[in-house]
Amino acid sequence: MKRKFLLCSLMLIALATIGNVKVQAETTKVGFYPTSVTIEQTGLTATVNLNITSVTKLLLWSIEFTWDPTKIQLTTGDTTNGFEYPGGSGIYYGIYEGSFFPSSVGLLATGINNTAGYVKGLTCGKIPPGITGSGILAIFNFTAVGISQTALHINGPTDGHSQISDQNGASIAHDDIDGSITVIPEFSGSLPIIIFLTITLIAVTITKTKWPKITQRRSINIK
Repeated sequence: MKRKFLLCSLMLIALATIGNVKVQAETTKVGFYPTSVTIEQTGLTATVNLNITSVTKLLLWSIEFTWDPTKIQLTTGDTTNGFEYPGGSGIYYGIYEGSFFPSSVGLLATGINNTAGYVKGLTCGKIPPGITGSGILAIFNFTAVGISQTALHINGPTDGHSQISDQNGASIAHDDIDGSITVIPEFSGSLPIIIFLTITLIAVTITKTKWPKITQRRSINIK
């Protein structure tokens, strides 16, 4: 009898515990993916996405970030799909709208400077309702101009962080994830390449952030 009573008591405690368990929502993240990219020679290019994960009813996003302009620059010259800034200038940067918003009002920016190495006020929004899920907000194409590594550091527009807002105009709490691009020289032998890549891999592994998997549909829709 005592055993049955003890067993019933344990079952009731277990059921009560299960009932109180709360599933923690995954943190929304905004950042560069892949988080680390290698360009194997100056003059070559690489593509980096600006991704968002686990967001609810996103209506507007805005970002500012910097890089070392002696190592990389935004690719220019794509007059068909590139982002013209300033408007009417005839200068087209390798910045493209991602596929997260099926329809939007297009990309806007308050500043792009390859000489200083920054993008300011890059913004995109849509007509309500907001979008829930994960996907690609924007796509950037960079050209290597110098050897070594540079960070893609998110620093705005709000208190050093990117800004994302829901369909009610409220800010959405999230984490920013910086990226990095490493430009390596064109070696004539295999041993220098192995040494250089080993050192780079160690440095990247120390700071690497794991992203949730996102299907990368590179739909370009510049208005």
